[in-house]
Amino acid sequence: MNHHPDTEDIAAYLNRSLSSAAHSDLEAHLASCRSCRREVISARRLVQAASLRSRWPMIVPAAVAALLALTLAGRAVLVPTVHHTGVRGPAAAASTEKVPTIPAFSPLESQSVPAGTVRFTWGGQLDRPLFRLTLTDGSGKALWVRDTGDTTLAVPADVALAPGRTYFWYVDALDANGEALTTGTRRFVIAP
Repeated sequence: MNHHPDTEDIAAYLNRSLSSAAHSDLEAHLASCRSCRREVISARRLVQAASLRSRWPMIVPAAVAALLALTLAGRAVLVPTVHHTGVRGPAAAASTEKVPTIPAFSPLESQSVPAGTVRFTWGGQLDRPLFRLTLTDGSGKALWVRDTGDTTLAVPADVALAPGRTYFWYVDALDANGEALTTGTRRFVIAP
């Protein structure tokens, strides 16, 4: 993805209706673009809050679209556009935006992990006592979300992870200035 996603792209990402290639491209962009990552996080929170209060299927997408339209309109006026050509490889090194990150230690990228032993570990950050870990399946559906002040969490026994399937995880935090930090999206496979 060589541009910021529009409202429809973000809404489709949250609804898990993007193709797998488009989904991967958008996640790669989010890993390198702090402003878009904040918009997705805000939209996701709005969707989660709305889904708890209402079961009307048309209100949630409309609310997400309205919020994103307002946010994107504000960004178009206030924030200059920075185009990114990639997250990994030589293009990532040329990016003009420095993305604050939280180091992720385990599971390692694409590591095969036995189902009952999945433990997430990441680096601590000064002045960031609260982290949010999100575990998703391949479609982007959140399977488990936990807030913690610690830098390690184990998947509880009631979260079933299927052998041979790929899962994704990331940890987000806010610094003292309200800036978002992240491990970026990491993947692992449950051992067959």
